[in-house]
Amino acid sequence: MHIHWYDADYLPLFVANGVTGVRQMWGFPFLFQWRKDITKWASSWSSQVIAGTPIDGPNPFYSGVISVGNENEARQAVRLIKESGADFIEIDGRLSREAYFAIADESGKLGIPFAGGVPYSIRAAEASEAGQKSIEYLGSVSLGLLLDCSEKEEELRKERDKLSGRFFNLAISHSLPVGSTP
Repeated sequence: MHIHWYDADYLPLFVANGVTGVRQMWGFPFLFQWRKDITKWASSWSSQVIAGTPIDGPNPFYSGVISVGNENEARQAVRLIKESGADFIEIDGRLSREAYFAIADESGKLGIPFAGGVPYSIRAAEASEAGQKSIEYLGSVSLGLLLDCSEKEEELRKERDKLSGRFFNLAISHSLPVGSTP
């Protein structure tokens, strides 16, 4: 089960509702400690896999992610996340093709899966062929899989790109942090 969970008090609700394994997106260091603590008292809790800090391209949608602009930065980010102890690499929607495929390649070399959204620059079929473990968001920032399934894909991609540019210009002119809504 895909989650964004940051409150330890909710753990009993997962277990009470039969959720014995989760995929924690946007992992923070405290989550690794929680995983150790949980296994001490929750015998029915079988699995918690934790992502590292998400990797996105320049001008990321969310603040706090690792922003990469080229192949070398993308590979370095994968190595950094692997060294941090994360279970998988989380990717976001603004990666260039070059950075995306570098992440796919470096993840494969290091034996760490990568998952997340489908970047603007990539089609869902390409993500699958590159070894992306799962597509975590049907649409989200890039509209990824939703566009790929439409018979009006090209038209919708062009409209999305126009609207995306308008949103970021509006955010900048109003001094909004990227990821906010006006």
